Amino acid sequence: MRHFIVQAIQQALEKARAAGQVEFHTPPAFTVERPPQKEFGDFSTNAALVLASEMHASPRRVAESLLPFLNLAEIADKVDIAGAGFINFHLKPDWLWDVGRRVLREGERYGGSDLGRGKKVLVEFVSADPNSPIHIGHGRCAAIGDVLANLLAALGYEVQREFYINDAPTSTPILNLARSVEAQYLHLLGRDVPLPENGYRGQYITDIAQDILAEHGDQ
Repeated sequence: MRHFIVQAIQQALEKARAAGQVEFHTPPAFTVERPPQKEFGDFSTNAALVLASEMHASPRRVAESLLPFLNLAEIADKVDIAGAGFINFHLKPDWLWDVGRRVLREGERYGGSDLGRGKKVLVEFVSADPNSPIHIGHGRCAAIGDVLANLLAALGYEVQREFYINDAPTSTPILNLARSVEAQYLHLLGRDVPLPENGYRGQYITDIAQDILAEHGDQ
């Protein structure tokens, strides 16, 4: 709804300028916010105040000039001016019911679009390799990646999710993992074996070696 009101204000500014009611070189950077008190309506904008500063005019007069060009009859019961020149929008209750009916009608499709129709996107996320411990970051990335993929799908994209598990027995990381565990295992047996140059040196390597030693001894 805020986006709809912003568009209506932008159109009103252009129409008012074309009619010679206001002047500006670039559209004013106004805001549309919820008023602090309900009696000021459902939304309020400072567009007239921002534009008045550029025009060196009365904000209230600028607001009065914009009002006839605001085409919001479909959603607003009343559009009025308050204070120094704020424009307040009092919305009709029907618009909320219309949204509710649309949500029920569209179900899970509500909020989607065809923005990405005909386009493909690949989302790679998590990729938790077995050659290092899983940590909280993997869980966070799993949630973020899956939500992002769902959002893209809702926008009409053809989404492919990719999750790497680098567990190929002959891959360099897995070979380095095996050699690192082996070296730590031999260290626990009192043997002077150098760690692989590109091996893993985390505490988890020692923990794995200790588990192997506890289960199999010095076999």
